[in-house]
This record gives sequence, structure tokens and C-alpha cells, in this order.
Amino acid sequence: MITPDPIDTFRNWLLGLMAIILLGFALRVMQPVLVPVTLALFITLVISPVEQKVASLFPRNMRWPGLLAAMAVVLSVFAVFVAVIWVGARRIAGALVGVPRRINTLIRESDLDERTMFGADLENLMSLVGERGVSFISSIATRIINSASTTILTLALTLFLVILMLAEAPRALKKLEALSEAEDTSRWRRATRLIARKLRLYLMARAALGLLTSVCYVLWLWYCEGELLMVWGLMTFLFSFIPNLGSVLSMVLPSFYVWLTGDGTGIWQVIIGLLVIEQVIGNFVDPHVQGQQVSLAPVVILLSVIFWGWLWGPLGALLGVPVMIAVVVAAAHMEPARPFALILSDQSDMEGLDRVALDIPEGMTLPPELRDGT
Repeated sequence: MITPDPIDTFRNWLLGLMAIILLGFALRVMQPVLVPVTLALFITLVISPVEQKVASLFPRNMRWPGLLAAMAVVLSVFAVFVAVIWVGARRIAGALVGVPRRINTLIRESDLDERTMFGADLENLMSLVGERGVSFISSIATRIINSASTTILTLALTLFLVILMLAEAPRALKKLEALSEAEDTSRWRRATRLIARKLRLYLMARAALGLLTSVCYVLWLWYCEGELLMVWGLMTFLFSFIPNLGSVLSMVLPSFYVWLTGDGTGIWQVIIGLLVIEQVIGNFVDPHVQGQQVSLAPVVILLSVIFWGWLWGPLGALLGVPVMIAVVVAAAHMEPARPFALILSDQSDMEGLDRVALDIPEGMTLPPELRDGT
């Protein structure tokens, strides 16, 4: 048995690390191109059954009704997405205008004598904190509103890419069949169908959890006599598509708003109630609803949201989990990459990986093309 040279091992690890760093740098630099392309690819995979179903109702050479139906669904989702962000930011920014008046009211109603040194210092301190706090929050709201134009442009480019991908899909499949062997074509077509199905199930699960969470939030905030109930409900539903971090934002934003605009007496009631809702849904409801559809380890889900959010911004946080789902399924279909897929998945052995990433029932063996390698 030949013992590997430590110098060669170190050099290979160093080269691998350098390749990962260069890949991350390339992904960061190419964000304006890769974000709409990746988003359009996933949307095409998810919405393709709608296009195929509608197109099957018409003659073979008439595919435009299916394309119109698919684009109507995509446009509706985009419109809701942009409207929630725009309306939420405007309503929150407008409501925070009255915060300085609240601070001044608290100072006037204070028992401290404003003519004393401590009273005057308290007044100056609270006024300074109030002005700085409102200025900080207003700047955040302004950034959100200003970034809406960039988001709209990205979504518009994504829309055109979805149209082109849907129209080009049949021709692309024929090109793939012509350029690859039958076994390779069958393997990648099966992987693509499985990725599309997992993405659809993942989105449906997140939508169901988001709807349940938003209803519970609205009911609790209504009980606590909170404001902007519709805004918090819509934003909670939207944030539910960002696992882990989305639930934190859904709880922090309304709590912080109540603290700034309310009298402060019900802030702990709001926080405790929202925290209980998140714990119940996150620890008991979420695992049963999603089941094995995500097929990712919990720590991989959190790290993927953080990494892709840092790399590509808010849309990257939304795309983090779908990207990793596609990576796990694709890696599971390639023999050399199957150990990597097992590490990322929530399974402990290859049989479990085959069940969740290859859709192979328990007790059955791998297809010949996977047993024989790539």
C-alpha cells in the first residue's frame, strides 16, 4: 500500500481551498447575471406543469396558450411579492413619523423636574436618542424603497428569461439527447424531474406554513391591540420562504414597531406570544408539514440561507434552500459526488439518501447507470 505524500495532500487541500474562494468570488461578481438566471430556471421548473397542461388542450403546434397561462401565474406571484415589500415599507415608514412626538410626550409626563440638571440631561438624551433612532429607521426604510427599483428590474429580466426557457425547453431536450448517450440523458431527465417536484413541494409547504404563521400573528397582534395587522400578516407570509432567519424577522419587526409606537406596557406580551407561536410552528408543525421534501440537514439549511443571502442579497436568501436542494439531488445522481450529497442531506446512510434524493423506495437497488458510475 502506497502512503500518500503529506506535501501532495497539503497541496491538494490548498488548491481545493483556492478553487472554492475563486468560485465564491466569481459568484459574487456575477450576481447581476446569475440571480435572474437561477431564479428563472427554478421558476421554469416549478411552473412547467401548468404550461404543459394547458398546451395539451390545444393542437400540437399551438403552445402559446400554455405559455400565456404560465406567465399569468408568474406575473401574479411577482405582483404580490413587489406589492408586499412596497406597501409594507411605506406603511412602516409613515407610522414611524409620530415617534418623536411620543418621546416628547413621555418627557413632559415624567415626574422628573426638567429644571434640574438630571431632568435636563434626561430630556436632551431622550431627544438625541429619539432623533437618531428615527433617522436610523427612516434610512433603513428609504434603502428598502430605493432597492425596490433594482428588485423590479431583476424580476422583469427574470420574467423574460422564464418565457425564453419555457419556449426553448422542448428544443433543449432534443439537443441534450443528440449530444449525450441514452443512459446519461435518462439520468439527467430523471434528476431534473425530481428537482422540479421537490421544489414544488417545498414551495407549497412553505406557503402553508407561512399562511398558518401569518394568521396566528395577526390574531395575537389583534388581541394585543396592535396596528398594521395586514402589513405584518403579509410580511410574515413572505418571510416564511426564508427558513430560520425569516421567522426571526417576522417576530422582531412587529415587536420593535410596538416598542417604538406603543406605550411600552404590552411589549412583553407581544414578544412572548410571538415567540410561543414560532416555537410551536417551528418545532412541531414545520417538521411534519415539510417531511422529507427538503432533504437537507438543519445546519445546512441555516448556512445556505446565510451564505447565499450574503452572496446574492435578499433574493439569494430566498434561493438558498432551492439551490441546495438541486445540488443534493444532482450530486446524488453522480457516483463520485454521492458522499458530498450524503453530507449535505438529512440522512445517515446511502440507502436513506437514495430514498430522498433519488426517489427510490426502501429495499430497492440503484439503477444500473448509477451503480456503474458516471
